[in-house]
Amino acid sequence: EHGDNRLHCERSGSQGVEGLSMGVTTLVRTVVAAAFVGMLLVNYKYATEGQFQQQLGSSYVDPDPITFSVWGIIYLLWLILVVTQSVSDLGSVATNRPLIVAVFGCNALWLFVNAQELPWLAVWVLATYAYVLSVLYKRMEVSYVNGGLQGLLVFPAVSANLAWAIVAAAVNFSDTVVTEGWQTGDQWAIGIVGVATILAVVKLVYNLDVFYVAVTCWAFLGIHRYQKPGSDFPMEQSQQLSDIAAGLAIGLAALAGLALVGRLVYAVFDTRRVQIPCAYQVVLRKRQQPSEGLKNPLLENC
Repeated sequence: EHGDNRLHCERSGSQGVEGLSMGVTTLVRTVVAAAFVGMLLVNYKYATEGQFQQQLGSSYVDPDPITFSVWGIIYLLWLILVVTQSVSDLGSVATNRPLIVAVFGCNALWLFVNAQELPWLAVWVLATYAYVLSVLYKRMEVSYVNGGLQGLLVFPAVSANLAWAIVAAAVNFSDTVVTEGWQTGDQWAIGIVGVATILAVVKLVYNLDVFYVAVTCWAFLGIHRYQKPGSDFPMEQSQQLSDIAAGLAIGLAALAGLALVGRLVYAVFDTRRVQIPCAYQVVLRKRQQPSEGLKNPLLENC
């Protein structure tokens, strides 16, 4: 009887702990969703009031206005991530929810500071925004090399937002220093484009991050369009900057395409390398055991 009571108490305690854990998880998931909705409401508020942009000077790093439409895609990708984390703990989402909330908070804070016409504070907030995203990128171990659901539902939002935040931080800083009377010029912009290209190549080589590359290319094309004759860029256009931005965008896109094709070919080849010998053995209904000195690497995974 005492044993039964003890077992009953242990089960009740275990159920209580599980119930508490589920309650905490539900609460944290709700906080992430609420932070996302709050960020969207702040964006809507300042969009309707026309306070997205300060009256800053223009620099050669600026893309044309249509380039900023990329935010619609970024927010859609975040929506997918938020819905995913609301119903599951896919991958490393569970341990990184506080950072996701911090990303949404930085986004809303920058809009507020920007609307108050505090340019240098806005520069620091946007730099912090990019830094928090980079930490989240690292902790979530973003990589598309092995595919999986994370590569479709979780990683794209972080990749796209990080790529744009880095470009936006460079634009914000450049426009602010121009407002202070520092002339940066087109060579400064070419340098920024070069650094952004290196970052994109690194993300592509190590993580196969085509989302990061795609957003970077879009930003470069925006710079290219703004430097073309007929645009409303307020200074003399730079043909050199226009050509370099367009050329690097095309080059990055081509490199990303080659990387994807290469990965696909490798995956197909690797699958056949393992499965063909196994299928052959099943048909023959025998399994050969190679001698120690003559091992066949094609049969080692069978």
